[in-house]
Amino acid sequence: MESKLLKVLSDALGIPEAELNESSSTETIKKWDSLMHMNIIFAVEDAYGITIPDEKLSDSTSVKALLSIIELEV
Repeated sequence: MESKLLKVLSDALGIPEAELNESSSTETIKKWDSLMHMNIIFAVEDAYGITIPDEKLSDSTSVKALLSIIELEV
């Protein structure tokens, strides 16, 4: 599941997958700002066929957090 998410994030952010890992976040990826975050959410929802609840959006600012959310929603 992690490799699929890294691919989705790589495509959304326009950076190589090799620059991403489980600890990547808004704090470590310069391009991952608030506007890009919404694009990432839409891309994740589309890729996994899920809807991330609004109350979890502010908690979904890292690869690790997104993985946790995806696991709960899939």
